[in-house]
Amino acid sequence: MFKKLHPIVLLLLANLFMASAQAEDLLLTAQAAYKSRNLPALELAFEGLKAQQNNLAPYADYWAMLLSLSEASDEGVQAFLVQYADYPFADRVRGEYLKKLAKAQNWPLFNAELVNYHREDTAVACYTIEARIADQNSANQDITLIDSMKPLLDSVKPLWLSAAEQPANCEVLFASMARTGLLTQDLVLARFRLALQEGKNNLAANIGKLLNSVDSNNLKLIDTVYANPKASLDKKSLSLKTVLGRELNIYAIERLARSDSAMAASQLQKIQDNLSEDERRYAYGRVAFHAARKHLSVANGWFAESDIKWLDKDQRAWKTRAAMREANWGLVLSSINDMPEDQQSESTWRYWKARALVEQKQLPLASPLLAELANEPGYYGLLAIELSQELNEKSAQKKLAYKSTETPIKKSLETSSEKLSQELDVDSGLTPDLTLDLGLDLGIDLDANLPLPSYKPTHLELDTVNRQPAISRAIALQRLDLRAEAKAEWAWGLKDADDKTLIAAAQIAQNIGWNDVSINTAEKTKLLHNFELRYPLHHYELMMAYSAENNLDAAWVYGLIRQESRFISVAKSNVGASGLMQIMPATAQWIAKRLKDNDFKQADIHGLDTNIRFGTHYLKYTSNVMDGQQAMATAAYNAGPGRPKRWAAAQELEGAIYVDSIPLMETRDYVRKVLANAQYYAQRLNLKPVTLKSRLGVIAAIATPPKTQAAENE
Repeated sequence: MFKKLHPIVLLLLANLFMASAQAEDLLLTAQAAYKSRNLPALELAFEGLKAQQNNLAPYADYWAMLLSLSEASDEGVQAFLVQYADYPFADRVRGEYLKKLAKAQNWPLFNAELVNYHREDTAVACYTIEARIADQNSANQDITLIDSMKPLLDSVKPLWLSAAEQPANCEVLFASMARTGLLTQDLVLARFRLALQEGKNNLAANIGKLLNSVDSNNLKLIDTVYANPKASLDKKSLSLKTVLGRELNIYAIERLARSDSAMAASQLQKIQDNLSEDERRYAYGRVAFHAARKHLSVANGWFAESDIKWLDKDQRAWKTRAAMREANWGLVLSSINDMPEDQQSESTWRYWKARALVEQKQLPLASPLLAELANEPGYYGLLAIELSQELNEKSAQKKLAYKSTETPIKKSLETSSEKLSQELDVDSGLTPDLTLDLGLDLGIDLDANLPLPSYKPTHLELDTVNRQPAISRAIALQRLDLRAEAKAEWAWGLKDADDKTLIAAAQIAQNIGWNDVSINTAEKTKLLHNFELRYPLHHYELMMAYSAENNLDAAWVYGLIRQESRFISVAKSNVGASGLMQIMPATAQWIAKRLKDNDFKQADIHGLDTNIRFGTHYLKYTSNVMDGQQAMATAAYNAGPGRPKRWAAAQELEGAIYVDSIPLMETRDYVRKVLANAQYYAQRLNLKPVTLKSRLGVIAAIATPPKTQAAENE
């Protein structure tokens, strides 16, 4: 890579440099030189690392290539990519090289390199479409721009239909397609709405210019509507005679629905006769979405006023959750069936589909879904096992009752299957023999209290993983606290690993204190598992002592820490939470006052003892505030104690339904993972068995559920 200095000069300088620098210092020096764009210093560090035969020397070469790529020859870049083909950074360089080639419109070389590119990069994706257009033009000199672009529309749509600001080259591509008419008004309108939904007003205004017959001056009204939607509607200053005017009215209604869905629906009713059928249904879908996230029972009615084609994935999910909270299992089932296949395949919706089928007494259809889930470790796998156990117990009880009593069913096995179904509380259409045997054969042992499986890696497996170059580099980078590079190498080394290799790697990571990587690696196994690595018992004495001091379930505390920090004591979130139990600075001060810890300093929160002592105290506080309800207390730990009771209903609510209808996606996922973790930790700690359903419990009704509370921000 480096050719500017004479080799002898380089060697002399490198030897001098090495004399005063350790290998680790040299790499950090190289990184600092890269960040300051100091190529000569980077060159010296690289030569020093090479002379020491340091296995991380290629990183200095990599950083140098990134700095000098614009001037590098094609031959030089290609030689670099061949030399470092087995390094994770090669593809990043290839991506930047592809952009360089595209800007020069060197499409032959671009296409040659593209086949080896595996990262996802929006700019490269747009350049790829441009390359395909160029190929068509080259193959047929007489082809028009519109004819060359038309076959590529399906590739462009996913890039276009995004509320994100796209790279400049993508916008150039979009402009070309707009000029040819391939970006239809429907597509323009769809992205315009996406931008408005995400509050990207400037992007929406730029997209709005592509709408037919739009006065660009009127696009300034977007900011007016955003700031005060109610006033914009009350003043009737937004025209209902133009596409833009109607869209701004709908936008105002959606903005209003975030704080007052009933008023938004009232405003929609006033103007709906001036809207097209599609516009009206789209608007009702947006109002219903916000109402569902606020847990308003009227949401189902407003969803009914919409149409499935106007509901995106989030809306379809909230339509289902609204039906779940109303125990409308027929609507739950139909709503899930209306989801696209990739959404239906998510474990969340497979479980709730199975649950809806059970509630609809369609056990033969529920059984394969439960069987599949029961073999997947995690929240929904545990729920599936417990639901299957309940069904098997009911089946056994009913078969016992059948054998011990004289009933019309027992007297005549020729009784119709419909009558048998009514007696045994299952759907009709089954043969008598099948109806009498309702046990669900899931192909696994449903006893959740059996010891967790833990495959132990052999010495040979551990040694094999340790000797992998990428793993060796990952460990060396981790020692230097170059965590991003270390994790990239780790993932690269394990990209094709089988379960035994993953478990061996997880053991190695745990041995060196790389706790988060150990857990995440152990979680990737498919068939063979090690639950001791998945659910480690770090800091056992401290954990048990402070759990007991606060009268807390130690499995719950362990489950929470595993989710909060993966046992990384120096972990710090993007909002400032610190330590194992991720405590915010203001919360730490508040806890210190409660504990009368007058000597507390903010730096103390990183200490294991202080962090666990403060965190368990706060968890006990949230538990008390939530009357001992674990699901609500867990939500309170994550989202604050003021929110969870607002998410309850006017009637008692099953805990699993409550959790899956928490408005905040982060908190919803957090509670599921913490409580599932607790189930596995209970077994690791040999605690008294408690079902996940028991942990979730029943959420008490609230006397006056809020009618107009603002939706939580995701």
